[in-house]
Amino acid sequence: MTMNGLPNSGEPDGRRPGRVIMGTAKIIDFQQAVAARAPHAAGRPAPHVEDMDAFRGEIGTLQHQLDLLSVHLGLMLWRFDLILFSIQETAGFCADCREAMEMTDIDAMERARDDLKAKLDERAAFWRNP
Repeated sequence: MTMNGLPNSGEPDGRRPGRVIMGTAKIIDFQQAVAARAPHAAGRPAPHVEDMDAFRGEIGTLQHQLDLLSVHLGLMLWRFDLILFSIQETAGFCADCREAMEMTDIDAMERARDDLKAKLDERAAFWRNP
């Protein structure tokens, strides 16, 4: 007993069996206190090895899904790069066509026309067999 008549640290309180008087315990584990106050704490089972195995299985499944997502995002990025290349190539082709149209020399226009036709044929072959 202490000088004020209360039980010593950690001793049960005689007035409330199984209880310790507040302030008499020396170490408090706050995580245990919060867990004990949770409404579902009484029915919560302790973690088991099977639960950890299931958790690891779910992590493996998530990792697999992330890997698949990474592959699909890589393919989408490649397709966007291909579309960007096509747009740039088309813009260049249109600029060449405009320049050829503005020419006044018939021979130069015919050479530009032949060059543009060769570029167009090359482009069509590229897009048929990427």
